[in-house]
Amino acid sequence: MLLQYTMLTGMPPFLDVGNRELSESAMTGMMQRIKAGSYSQDTAEWQCISDDAKKLVQGINSFVL
Repeated sequence: MLLQYTMLTGMPPFLDVGNRELSESAMTGMMQRIKAGSYSQDTAEWQCISDDAKKLVQGINSFVL
């Protein structure tokens, strides 16, 4: 899921949408989102991604988590 997400959007998943810096607090928040499986497909990076590709990432994520 991580590889597909990054390849499709050019950004790693689980980053804070409002904070793209990798500070210590951002990393802590990222770890919490990873554990919860919390990510969004409602960001600008996903606007040009096909529905089939989105479903692929969702399916892989639900299988892994």
